Amino acid sequence: MHRKIEFLMNEVGVTYNNTPQERSWQTFLRKLDTLCDKIDKHYALLEESLEIYTKKFHMLSQRTSAEYERIFHVFPDTIFSVDKHLEHVKIHAVGKQNYFDIERGEYRMETLRNTIFPPTMYEESIRYIESAIRKRKFRRYFFSAIPQNGMRMFYEMRIEPFEKESGESDGALCIVTDITKQRFSIEYLKVIRKIFDEALEGIMIVSLTGNGRIETNRTFWKIVGKVSFSSAQRFDLEKLAEYFERKDKKAMFESIERTGSFHSELPMRREDGKSLWVWLSVNTIYNDYKEPLYRVVMLTDISQLKASREKLHFAATHDPLTQLPNRAMIFERLQEAVAQAKRSKETGAVLFIDLDNFKTINDTAGHKMGDKVLVESAQRIKRLLGEHDTAGRFGGDEFIVIMRRISEKEASERLAKNILKAFEEKVRFDGHEYEIGASIGIAYFPDDAENAETLIQHADTAMYSAKAHGKNRYCLYGKAASDIRLQRKNTVNAFLRKALNEGGFELLFQPQFDLFSQEVTAVEALLRLDKKIGYSHPSEFIAVAEESGQISEIGRWVFESCCKQYRSWRDGALKQVKISVNLSAKQLYDGEWCDFVRDTIETYAVAVDMIEFEITEETLMRVLKENPKVMKCLQSIGFAFVIDDFGTGYSSLPHLKNLAITKLKIDKRFIDEINGNDEKRSIVKATIAMADALDIKTVAEGVETYEQTELLRQLHCDGVQGYYFAKPESAEKIAALLS
Repeated sequence: MHRKIEFLMNEVGVTYNNTPQERSWQTFLRKLDTLCDKIDKHYALLEESLEIYTKKFHMLSQRTSAEYERIFHVFPDTIFSVDKHLEHVKIHAVGKQNYFDIERGEYRMETLRNTIFPPTMYEESIRYIESAIRKRKFRRYFFSAIPQNGMRMFYEMRIEPFEKESGESDGALCIVTDITKQRFSIEYLKVIRKIFDEALEGIMIVSLTGNGRIETNRTFWKIVGKVSFSSAQRFDLEKLAEYFERKDKKAMFESIERTGSFHSELPMRREDGKSLWVWLSVNTIYNDYKEPLYRVVMLTDISQLKASREKLHFAATHDPLTQLPNRAMIFERLQEAVAQAKRSKETGAVLFIDLDNFKTINDTAGHKMGDKVLVESAQRIKRLLGEHDTAGRFGGDEFIVIMRRISEKEASERLAKNILKAFEEKVRFDGHEYEIGASIGIAYFPDDAENAETLIQHADTAMYSAKAHGKNRYCLYGKAASDIRLQRKNTVNAFLRKALNEGGFELLFQPQFDLFSQEVTAVEALLRLDKKIGYSHPSEFIAVAEESGQISEIGRWVFESCCKQYRSWRDGALKQVKISVNLSAKQLYDGEWCDFVRDTIETYAVAVDMIEFEITEETLMRVLKENPKVMKCLQSIGFAFVIDDFGTGYSSLPHLKNLAITKLKIDKRFIDEINGNDEKRSIVKATIAMADALDIKTVAEGVETYEQTELLRQLHCDGVQGYYFAKPESAEKIAALLS
C-alpha cells in the first residue's frame, strides 16, 4: 500500500521535504481517494471469494464423506481400527454379507469376543494385534468360526499398524476377509491331487503352450513301464504313440486333429517288450477362446479284463464239454456262410450228425461215461474237417458240420462217409468198449434254403430219414427224407388243434426258491399236453406250434390261465408269488399281444409286478435286432423280463442294464458239473458277479444235488430252481406249498 502512495506523490510532485503547492496537493488527494475506492472493492471481492471457497470446501468435504460411507457400505471385508491400548474399537465396514452380525460404530474391545472372534480364539487374536502395534509391523492372522448358518467359515485378518504425525504408535487398522471359498478350493485341489496320484488309470497331462511340460501319476509309469530319466523328461503324446501299432497311431492323431479327442481299446508294446491291452482316452482342454491348452491322456490296463472277456466269450459261444462251437455260434457261422455263398455264387453244405445208441450208453454206464463218449466223438469229427469247415455241438448227442466253398456236392458225401467210418471203431474207456454209430443228414445252401434255421431243419429232417432207414448212414435232404418229418409234424399239429378245441392243455408250476431264506419267490408256468390227446414233448409241440402259427393262440390261453390261477391263489389268501410266463419270439412279433395282455390283467385284477415274462437269450437278441416294438410296449406297461438259458451265447450283456431285466436264469448245462468243472464254476461265478453289479437277481436252473446247492450259496447266487427243491406240480399242490 505504501508503495502505491509513494508512486502517487512522485507523480504529482509531492515529497516529504517540501511543502506542496495547493494544486498538486489537491491532485494527490483526489488520486488517493480513487486508490482507496479501488482497495475497498478488492477487499470486498476477496471476502466474497473466501466465502465461496469456504462453501465449496464444505460441500466437497460432505461429498467425500458420503462417498467414503458408500465405499465402506459395499466393501466386501469387515474393517475395524483399534487404539494402541486395545480398549476401544471402531467398526468402519461390516462387509456386504455381514457374517459377524455387527453394526458399524464404536465399541469396547471386549465386543469383538463372540462377534468377530470365537471365544476360544479371542485372546490369541488380541495378541496378534498387540504384537503388530508394538513392533509396528504388518501381520496376518487366520481363524475359523461357525456363524448362525451352521457352516464353518474361514477368515484372514490383515493387521496394519498406524502412527501419529509425531511417529508415536496410535493403533492398528484390521481388515478381515472371508477366505472360505479359497480354503475350500485348496482342499478340493488336494482331493483332486489325491485322486490324480492314486487313480487306477494312468494319467498324463501335456501342456500345448510354453515348453510342453507334462504331469503324470504313478499308475501311468506303471503301465508304460520303466523308462530312463532322460526319456521321462521328454515323454509326450508322440512318445507314447510309439508304443502302439502304426495304424492305431495314425488313427489316433487323425481323430485328435479332427475332433480333439480319441478313445479306443488298443494293443500296446512297451519299451521292455511286454505286450498288453489298454484303453486309451485322449481329450483336449480349451480356454474360453476355443484355443487348445492341454491334452489329457488316460491309460487303463485292461489286459486281465480282455483275457476274462475273451474267456467268457469263448465260454458263451462254445460247448464247455467238447470245446466245440455251441448252438449260438453255429447259427452265426452258418448264416455268415450262407451270405458268403450267395455273394460268391458258391455252394456249401450242412451235416446234421446224431449219435446212434448214445442214450443206451448214457443210461447204462452213467453220465460221466456219456460225457467221455461225447468228447471222443467230437474229436473224431474234428480230425476229419477241412480248412474251411466248422464243427459244433448242437445239443445233447447232436453235432453240426458246416462246409464252405465245396466244389461239388459229392464232397459232403465223402465227408459223411469218412465220419461213419471213423465211428466204426469202438470207443474204449476204463477197460470197457462201447459201440457207437451216427446217422447223418445233409442239406445244401443256398439250394435247399437261404437261412440258417431252415437249413438245420432240413438237415435234421434228412438225419431222421437216415435213422428210419436203419441208422449208421447218411441221407440227403429231399422229398423222401422230408416225408417222415412232415408226417410227424402233421400228427403233432393235429394234437395241438384238438387240444385247443377240447381243452387238452394243462399247466404245471415249478417253484423258485430264495437260496438263503428257502422261501418260494416265484413259480414258472410250464405247458403240458394232456396224454389223452397224444404224446409230444414240450420242445417238440412248441416248435411245431411256432412253425404252424398256433403258438399265438396257445400263448393267449397260457397267459389267461396264469392270470386266473394267480387270482384264485390270491382269493384263497395264499402267499402271493410271481408267476413266470414263457414267451416265444412269435408272440413278441404279434402286434395284438400287448393289448391282449393289458386287457387280461385288467379283467382279472392282476398287478403287473406279479407277472414276469421269461424269454431265452436267443429270443432277446433276435427281437431287439428285428422288431422290439412289442417288447417295449410290455415294458411301458410295467412288465419285467427274465432271461432264460443265460450263458448260451447271444452276447446280450450290453443290453441287460438298458432293459427291464430283473433276473438271469443260469443255464442247466453250467450247473450240471459246477462242482467238478473249474471252467463251468468260473463262468457261473462271473455271471453272478456281473448280475450283482447290475442289480439283477440270479437263479440257477436244474439244481439237483446238495453239493450244487452249497456251492451256489458260496457263490452268492440269489435263487434256485430244480428237482432237488421241487419238481413241476399241479396248481393244487402249489397251493398247499403257499398256504
